[in-house]
Amino acid sequence: MSTLSPRKRSELLSQYADGMIADKDRTIVEELLASDPSAKQELSELLRLKSLLGGARRLEPNIGFWTRLSMRLEDERQEAQNLLPFPKRYIPHVATTVTLVVAVFGFFAISNRMPIIRPSALCERRQRPSSSVLAVR
Repeated sequence: MSTLSPRKRSELLSQYADGMIADKDRTIVEELLASDPSAKQELSELLRLKSLLGGARRLEPNIGFWTRLSMRLEDERQEAQNLLPFPKRYIPHVATTVTLVVAVFGFFAISNRMPIIRPSALCERRQRPSSSVLAVR
């Protein structure tokens, strides 16, 4: 019995409590139970836990659970590869916002711009040729 590791001992006791133990392992566990009071206590705790869990109501399996879980995990994996500072699902909103900001700034820039040629300069140009023509004659 001293060759059993704590993990192997727990596995054998769990199999014994479930009634799913091989015959050769059964004799090992029964000898362990006869010689070790802590093994008896561990088995009684396992049996008590099994009875508590056995009385619990079973839930019906949700058919779409694994599909939704795998889709969500795939979305998170793809989002981890995203180089944008925001999730990809916000791209239409960001594009709309940027377009509106550019349009508003463009409108104000065009409506408040200074003319390239001042109207007074146009008047001076129109007047000069006529006066120069008169001066030449």
